[in-house]
Amino acid sequence: MARKNRFGDLQRALNLLRPTGAGSTTGDSPDAPAGTRLRFFQDWRKGARAVTYTRTPDSRPDKLVERRIELFNAGSTNNVAKALVSQRANSAIGTVGLSPASLGFVTTAASYPGKFIPAKITVYTGGARATTNEFSKLTGIPYKPRANNKSYTYPFGRVGTTNYADTARALIADAKAVAIVVGASCRPEDLIIN
Repeated sequence: MARKNRFGDLQRALNLLRPTGAGSTTGDSPDAPAGTRLRFFQDWRKGARAVTYTRTPDSRPDKLVERRIELFNAGSTNNVAKALVSQRANSAIGTVGLSPASLGFVTTAASYPGKFIPAKITVYTGGARATTNEFSKLTGIPYKPRANNKSYTYPFGRVGTTNYADTARALIADAKAVAIVVGASCRPEDLIIN
């Protein structure tokens, strides 16, 4: 399954600036009009404008903790794999309405021989929205940030005989039942075949 490109719409808009005809499908796009959000994004994309973020100490992931999950798409044998979760997220599992059992963490030895990207759930927490806008450092688009907003990402695997969709729905419902959770989203696993 293809993953969504975070800035796909802006990149497509830049591609539309290219002249028509032969050779117009590759290379750099001409500059977008000055003062537009598209130009703001294009300058960042080209490296003409640096963007920095200051992380607070409580947002740093710390060490990575190894967990084991049963993969959804690897068959019924040799399907237990190692997946990593940050110590920060691991410490907050119960706070965001999840549990090691609901995430499909197992104690069985890892046996999957291939490469993969595990299925993941990202849980977003935060307080009330601000009354004034801030502007995205990448796109210039205004938004109202939340107070104390944080996100936690967890790998997850098969729980019993459930499929990915059912497991993802159950995890999102569990997370959204907690008052501090303002949203949750899941991404499916990818098995990498060489």
